[in-house]
Order: sequence, then structure tokens, then C-alpha cells
Amino acid sequence: NYFSQTFSVGSASHTLNTIRLKLLAEGATPGNLYVSVRATDGSGLPSGTDLSTGTYSGALLTTTAGGAWYEVTMSDYILSAGTKYAIVCYGTGTTSSLNIHWRYDISSGAAYSGGAMYNSTNGGVTWAADVNGSDMMFEVYGTPVVSVDDARVYSNYKEDDDWIIVARYTCNDPLFAPYGD
Repeated sequence: NYFSQTFSVGSASHTLNTIRLKLLAEGATPGNLYVSVRATDGSGLPSGTDLSTGTYSGALLTTTAGGAWYEVTMSDYILSAGTKYAIVCYGTGTTSSLNIHWRYDISSGAAYSGGAMYNSTNGGVTWAADVNGSDMMFEVYGTPVVSVDDARVYSNYKEDDDWIIVARYTCNDPLFAPYGD
């Protein structure tokens, strides 16, 4: 089976680096977990091809019932502000006795309003919403998007053969925003 959790990006675009998932293994060596990020369609369902991908070895997962948090390094992709995406996960080399479980939260009032949990029994062709309104346990991490608007190189600035670069840039993260103009 494929599982998915949709999520919404806040007010700032960022480059995706890592996704943390709460996982556990069933069996000795359940194969690998394949993780991707996809766009969503007009109904909020996972759609299209993978925009970013990562894998994690099932052999490294705990077998403790509560699971544990694991970081999956993802290929770089810029997540756009105000956009809904889907984390899609499935196991490779898994069987009914060797499985990878992505933990979900069914506690009252803990629902994540920025997305929903879905599953697919046909390889991600069609998706069904979780009937309990549960959400998968996940965290998305990235770095701010910085763009250079203008740059100039000056040679012989203070001495012969030295140089200095002066750049004007835009950053969407207030922690790294330039001071003034």
C-alpha cells in the first residue's frame, strides 16, 4: 500500500532538505522506505510525478510499538508559499510479515488543518481519504530561498589584484533578510 499526508507550505517558499517521519518496522529486515513529495490536484489528492525523493533503510528502524522519529534526506525542490503538497510513502521489499509502518495520530483535537491522510491500494493511481480523519506524523524542513537580484565585481578595490563582490539579494526568511535597501 501507498500512504500519503498532504501539507500546506506557510507564507515563505523554501528549499526542501529533510522530512522527518515517525516510523517502525515489523519483522527483521522489511526492505526500504521510499519517500516522495508530489503536487496535489484540485481535490487535494496526491497527483503527478515525484518532485523530490528520498529513501530510508527499513533495517535501521525500531521495532518498538511506539515507533521513533527518522530523518529522510530529500532531493532539493523549492516548495512554493501557500501551496499544498503530498508526502507519499511506500515500502520496497516488504511483505505481510516484513513491513514498515508510518505512525499516525488519532487523538482528539490533534488534527492537522493544513492537510489530510490518504492511502492507495493500487500503487498511487487512486487515493482514498482516511475514514477516521487521522493525520500521519511528519515534519518538513528546508532552507530559505535566496535570489541574487544584482551583483557587481570590483577589482583593485584596495590593492592591486584584489576584488570585492557587492550583491543585492532577496530572501524570503525574515531571519536572513537584508538590512534596509
